Amino acid sequence: MSINYYVVGSTYYHTDRPGEDMFGHMVSQKVVSVGWAEDIDLTDLYDKPHQEIIDYLKSEGEGYKSYSSLKHFLSLKPGDMIAVKKWDGNGGIIVRAYARVVKRQGKIYRFHRSLLKHMINVDYIKKCLPPISFPFNYSQTIHHVTNPERIREIFGPVLAS
Repeated sequence: MSINYYVVGSTYYHTDRPGEDMFGHMVSQKVVSVGWAEDIDLTDLYDKPHQEIIDYLKSEGEGYKSYSSLKHFLSLKPGDMIAVKKWDGNGGIIVRAYARVVKRQGKIYRFHRSLLKHMINVDYIKKCLPPISFPFNYSQTIHHVTNPERIREIFGPVLAS
């Protein structure tokens, strides 16, 4: 089983609210989450091909930011590593925690119409106090990190432990 590495945002942006920090809610629920397609339960699309996810979300009227984020989010598998970040506003990121995707009660993905919407179960393995800054422009909701050097740079604090 190969491990994939992702950077996932912890702030929700809504048309009626400029930015809502969800980090505390994510940690307390032991999940990472995204708020796109907030009224659509995507349980049946978990682990489906990216194009199938994109086509469905387009048919539901979702835009590029939504389907480009959710195609990766719905592909997270147990063992995958996540750096939970917030954007620093200057072209970089601040990593707040590291987590590993897990299956809980037979589920990896779950949806709830409440605050967090789309959730992936994780175990938080390191909370970064103080948070760690990186000069990488990962300003979107989720990024699949594939460059080995970038993986070592971002995930070094947990790869060594």
